[in-house]
Amino acid sequence: LAGAELHLSYNPLNWMMLSGGLVGETENVAEKFSFSYSSSQYTEAETPSKPKMLSNELFSVYLRVNINILKNLSLVTGLRHDLSSYYGEVLTPRTALVYNTEKLSAKLMYNRAFRAPKPWDYTYGLGNSNLKPEKMESTEISLTYKLAENFTAGLALYRNFINEKLTKEIIGTDERWINEDELFTNGVELYGNYVLGKLFLTGNYTYNGSFDQNDLQTPEISPHMANFGVTYNYDNHLKINLRANYTGERTNHHVIPNTGDRKIEAATVFNGCISYFNLHGFDIQLKAENIFNKEYYHSSNLPVSRFRQPQRCFKISLTYHFDKVFDKIIK
Repeated sequence: LAGAELHLSYNPLNWMMLSGGLVGETENVAEKFSFSYSSSQYTEAETPSKPKMLSNELFSVYLRVNINILKNLSLVTGLRHDLSSYYGEVLTPRTALVYNTEKLSAKLMYNRAFRAPKPWDYTYGLGNSNLKPEKMESTEISLTYKLAENFTAGLALYRNFINEKLTKEIIGTDERWINEDELFTNGVELYGNYVLGKLFLTGNYTYNGSFDQNDLQTPEISPHMANFGVTYNYDNHLKINLRANYTGERTNHHVIPNTGDRKIEAATVFNGCISYFNLHGFDIQLKAENIFNKEYYHSSNLPVSRFRQPQRCFKISLTYHFDKVFDKIIK
């Protein structure tokens, strides 16, 4: 993948900001994957032949306008036009009203987006050269309020709608992708931050109701998710962090033989990190993932019915900041 972008910004008036640009890209990707077989588990398979390659080009133009309507109220709106050699033309607008005061921040946003089919989507199974991009419309309103000097809370409500969703069509013993289904998502998110001395606490909860055109719950997406974290700032150098991530029960694509149903059980996983910053230019971190060695799984739409997620793991990270050296050289 190679490309170039030209971006321009212009302030014609003190209450208006214009920005826009041009993007050009070209990519070379495999039409399908190639494979080879081994005659025995003790014999290494031959190197597969190089697959047939495809060249695709993309040209995009975009424009964004920021307008300060009132002292605390601003309008941000934009438009992007994509012209692709393999999925055609797509126009995606977006707009937002933003209201900010010392304690309150409120946003009303509308966006349109798309997911372009991949080259192998066109050629999967029987193949379908008439595939179109999946398109999504998103509306969201969010409120963040500073209840006290050390306590901030927020609420976000959103609705997403996807149409022309890629769906497998079965024809006899073969299949292909077509644009057919729809997907609706209604969600709410609650979040908050609290500072207590050297402790920084943060948490959020998300309800995500995602259903198709037949009012069936979307596989792999959990309706309930939550995260909680606490960070202890001993000083400017030493920080200790503990996080808990909760993923609620969700539906698998097919029945799991070990359990006899399609449910992926809920799981709470704890992760932690001890960090020491700026030790003669070094940052040192000791990370612990899945501290209590929780057995949990991710869903699957492949012949493997579900995937066991990583068990307890420890990592050490060492980072050196060369800017400290350059500062000394300059001085």
